[in-house]
Amino acid sequence: MSRQSRWARQRVVTAAIAVSVLIAGCGSQIAPGGDSTSPPASQSVTISTPSAPKPSVSTPKTPTTQLLTPTFDQATYDLIRALDVAAHARYVNTFGSLSFAPPHHGVILAMTDLANARALISSTRAGHPQWSRVAVTLVKVTYTEAQLQAAQNAVSPTYWKKYELVSVGSGAGDYVDVGSSDPSLKGPGGRVGRERLASILTRAVGVRVIVTYSLPAQAANG
Repeated sequence: MSRQSRWARQRVVTAAIAVSVLIAGCGSQIAPGGDSTSPPASQSVTISTPSAPKPSVSTPKTPTTQLLTPTFDQATYDLIRALDVAAHARYVNTFGSLSFAPPHHGVILAMTDLANARALISSTRAGHPQWSRVAVTLVKVTYTEAQLQAAQNAVSPTYWKKYELVSVGSGAGDYVDVGSSDPSLKGPGGRVGRERLASILTRAVGVRVIVTYSLPAQAANG
């Protein structure tokens, strides 16, 4: 093979490698979420203070958490992924939720047992000194992720139809948020009706329920 041919082939291989690296750097994002009502105050404590690492250009895939704006640094992404895996493997009985802490860095870890939360963070950070710069705020919640999911699933189709329900969601670890389009539940005059329905659903699903008046379009838009 001539020197010119070998040189041309090397350029093709180099270009192919560059394209592969660019493709590997791509990732996906999770859309922001929100609740229709304000959750009760929760106990929280930040256990570390981050520095300000340079944000990464790439946006790697994240676990099933909330809030993904604006872009977070690589260490924060990596830590929250590792915490998500470890929490579901070892602390499912006390794990509540994980979310990114605005505005730019940090993680919010919600659990029913803060001692377990500290143990989870310590074991996950072990061997990864770059993760010690990421602030983790601990929040004590009433219910675990599993309890809230089971409660939401327990709202039967009969309840949806009978009470004109349009949405069922998690209320920041402390309740299940239910939206109803029943006109009698609207405004100040519907407060007694909302509280009565909340009591019925609380007994039915086993966790605290808060009922709000919401039209279908409002529920779809969060």
